[in-house]
Amino acid sequence: MNLLVSDFYPPEATIQLKKKLLHDSHAYIWDEPFLFKQGPGGIICRCIPEAEFIQPILFRDAVAFVKSCDQYQRLGTISMHHEMSLNNILEVKVFDVWGIDFMGPFPPSNDNLYIPVVVDYFAKWVEAEAFPTNDVRVVLKFVKKRIFF
Repeated sequence: MNLLVSDFYPPEATIQLKKKLLHDSHAYIWDEPFLFKQGPGGIICRCIPEAEFIQPILFRDAVAFVKSCDQYQRLGTISMHHEMSLNNILEVKVFDVWGIDFMGPFPPSNDNLYIPVVVDYFAKWVEAEAFPTNDVRVVLKFVKKRIFF
């Protein structure tokens, strides 16, 4: 039930403003001493004057907290010296970060003494094979055969 509180409009109200006020008033319900508004979906909420609530605003609350913090006030202002440096995140893909190393010499097995180990650190992919020597030709042969097919 809507109760009309007053038949008087502000003196400067135009006809359009009066129609808008009358239209908007249908969404409000006065139940002494409270005013309610029917919102979307039929939800009814109590209208609260600004004096009765404290609207939380993150920045204002943070400033108030810092001003009231004794330990922070003793510390003083924060300079560039206190800020943490911003490090870029390194984006890597498969085959971007590799490690190649030899293991050995081991006791001979089919004349093989060394094992070259190739690791892709991003994909955690490991390749290894036994060879008789640990020189550049072995690495090239191994990489062509096992990595690049």
